[in-house]
Amino acid sequence: MSHKVIQIPLRQDGAIVDFRNWVTKKKGYFRLKIDLPHELQEGQAFDNLRVFYVSRALPQELRGKVFGSGCSKFMEITSFYKNHLGSKEGLKLNTTDQRYLSVVAGNFYFFTTVDEDYFLGSVSFVDSRYKAKMCKQD
Repeated sequence: MSHKVIQIPLRQDGAIVDFRNWVTKKKGYFRLKIDLPHELQEGQAFDNLRVFYVSRALPQELRGKVFGSGCSKFMEITSFYKNHLGSKEGLKLNTTDQRYLSVVAGNFYFFTTVDEDYFLGSVSFVDSRYKAKMCKQD
């Protein structure tokens, strides 16, 4: 697998994406892109966009480098989204030792306003093959 792009459209009703259906066990890279609905990709909606992330994967230490933030870590990632996950190229992720899970497994929340209208969307990423790498859920 080499630089395949997985594009996930953001929906208001939320979605759960199981990487089992997208990522093979073969070592390599892929790119993940989360697409906003067309009407939110520019102008006031894009300017007002805020993106939040709650990690649901255990961190991994590989060759002295820690991947991931750990269980239930909440963070505001708007600029990271705009520069990576929402960019034309998407975020480059590695399948070796399931590193991608420690980086993106969890819940992403998107919020924006246009005039007096509000938009809230979410997407969650899991990989049902690797439950030992995921945080315990209450």
